Amino acid sequence: MPHHSDSENSPTRSNAGKSRRKHASAPHRKSGPLRDHNPPSDDLAERVRQLEAEKAEIRAEADAAKAEAALLREQRATPSPSNTSASTDIIKRPQNLSNVTMKSLRTMLGYNKSRWNGLRTNTRFASNAARLDPELNWQAQDSKKVAKMVNVVQVDFPETRRFENGWGIKLIAQQSFSGGKSYRRCVDDPSTYRGRKTHERREAHGPTPSPSPSHSRSHSPSHSPSPGPSSVVPRRRSRGHDSRSDNDDSENEHNDDLLDFSDNEGPQKKKQHRT
Repeated sequence: MPHHSDSENSPTRSNAGKSRRKHASAPHRKSGPLRDHNPPSDDLAERVRQLEAEKAEIRAEADAAKAEAALLREQRATPSPSNTSASTDIIKRPQNLSNVTMKSLRTMLGYNKSRWNGLRTNTRFASNAARLDPELNWQAQDSKKVAKMVNVVQVDFPETRRFENGWGIKLIAQQSFSGGKSYRRCVDDPSTYRGRKTHERREAHGPTPSPSPSHSRSHSPSHSPSPGPSSVVPRRRSRGHDSRSDNDDSENEHNDDLLDFSDNEGPQKKKQHRT
């Protein structure tokens, strides 16, 4: 076994001693909690909070815009019932209006008799309100006045909005307008059916009685408009009444004194004079 001399081990021991002396001579450091060497300032923290708030606000606005866009897409995909009826139930104007009857118009609207008659009456009133000229043909009427008439009818009868450009309302008004004009033209013509019927009705009612002369005199402006007592003449007593008693005569004289007939006034009471 080899023998190591003390000189071989001496460097190691000397190095260890130096290390111990070095640690002993170093200053002792105090222990404490770890601290952040770069703490954020108050301004930076406030700026961070502002950015977070703005971010939240922008996100809320974006969510609202997305919801509104989704609602609009849904509405476009599913139209309202009114729009559906207006688009699918529009009554197109036929090529030949002469083939369209009033009965067919009533069927298109689904009206009963009462509702249909109300529509025709309302159309006549609307034509008068729009001041359509009865002396002109329908084709010569002012288009603006016709449009006003259509608008009035559509307010009271919304179902008529289904007619494209109001052609059904115009046809009803034209039929009523032409019928009234034809009636006015034929009513005094005995050669037409309406003229003969009108003449028969007038004959059935008889001629209008003319006022009697007495009636006309009573209503003459030269006479007083006062009632009849102005023309009443008191009856004269007959001689046969002389046989009455004195009490009856005095009573009659008293009654005669209470009545006074004048031309302008009726009977009035006179003041009683006692002797």
